[in-house]
Amino acid sequence: MGLANTRLAVFKVIYVSISLAVLSCILVAAIDPEKSFQLYPYPGSVAHLYADSIEAKGTSVASWIDRENGFFECKVSYGVQYPFCGVIIKYKHPDSKNFGLMDYFEFSDAMTLDLSDYDRIYISMEYSGENKSLYFFMRNTQILPNKVIDYDNIPYAHVSFFPAETGTSIELSRVQIARWWIDRFDPPSDQRQPKFESIYELGVELPALPTEGAHQFKLNHISARKSYIPQKPLLFTSAALVGIGLLVLIIQGALKYFSNRRENETLRTKMGIDPLTKCLNRLGLETAVRRLFPLVSQSSVYVIVLDLDHFKRINDTFGHVAGDGVLRNVAMALSKELRSDDVFGRWGGEEFVLISKINRRDLENMIGRMMRSLESIFVEGAPDDYRVSMSIGVTEAQVGEAFDDVFKRADEAMYQVKQAGRRN
Repeated sequence: MGLANTRLAVFKVIYVSISLAVLSCILVAAIDPEKSFQLYPYPGSVAHLYADSIEAKGTSVASWIDRENGFFECKVSYGVQYPFCGVIIKYKHPDSKNFGLMDYFEFSDAMTLDLSDYDRIYISMEYSGENKSLYFFMRNTQILPNKVIDYDNIPYAHVSFFPAETGTSIELSRVQIARWWIDRFDPPSDQRQPKFESIYELGVELPALPTEGAHQFKLNHISARKSYIPQKPLLFTSAALVGIGLLVLIIQGALKYFSNRRENETLRTKMGIDPLTKCLNRLGLETAVRRLFPLVSQSSVYVIVLDLDHFKRINDTFGHVAGDGVLRNVAMALSKELRSDDVFGRWGGEEFVLISKINRRDLENMIGRMMRSLESIFVEGAPDDYRVSMSIGVTEAQVGEAFDDVFKRADEAMYQVKQAGRRN
């Protein structure tokens, strides 16, 4: 017992340590201390709507519903093969003469933002439309354009995202240079990978081949973010700690399993065995009860009392030899339906007790198997159609409850069953 208590104490220390470490990781992740840089709204920024109607055959239209609150609509129709529509956000230098003009922008006004120290973009927006995903895009250049052709040559990078009511976080590692831009301009290798140190513009648009019809957007804010403590290492650490905890739990379970096997074997050899049925007698059951009760935690432990119906009639009618044979065969049949850690024995006379740590569904299945096992038992000297039956009372033990109280409740349940429907 001393060794078992020491081992239990060691496992408790391990579990508490792992739990505290995991909770620490969760707390840090929940607090998520981070660096944040708001990209929209941004002082001097300009939000422009665009659509394929700027092209000769384009028919899609973008329009503001509420400019001040970033609420706009795209009406998509297929005048061109690949309709497009969205919003572009550009940034004006504070010294620009047009800095205070909300919707006005010239190439000479431009400045870039350095996002190279951030790892994700957070978008808070509301979307109403048939598309499941949208595009977030950005252009990065260290040389500010002076004319349209210069602007077109700026690498166009994008990534798809799914707008959520609570906001969407986009890892910058997912952003890629658009395939169509590479095919069109065939850039050198250093321009085929996205860069984030000189962001000229960014925005949100519909994906390729958008659903025809109305799409409404309400752009609340966009920010660049970076966790001071990276989330992935926290996740990996938490997963590793949980894995270690599961491994320790498996080890503890294995030790307990083999320990219980040894204890059960010792119990069967050293404690009382009923000479007739070869299962535990009352002394053996009481020894097992002292080891199990009272329960220290709620763990679905059931006490089952099983009593043969009309056993006195069997003895009186067919003789005590036949009665002994019934007890012996019943004990053997029931034992075959039990699990290795179940405690089963003869409480006295024709009454048996089963203590099982089992869930309710499996318990019902086991009781059904036990009842069916009695169908194969015949009484010596009785007619062929005579069948043995028993009444069963079941109750679940509660934490801290003495075994005598649990047994009394199960015994009363068994007598109620016996009075209500035992074999006549």
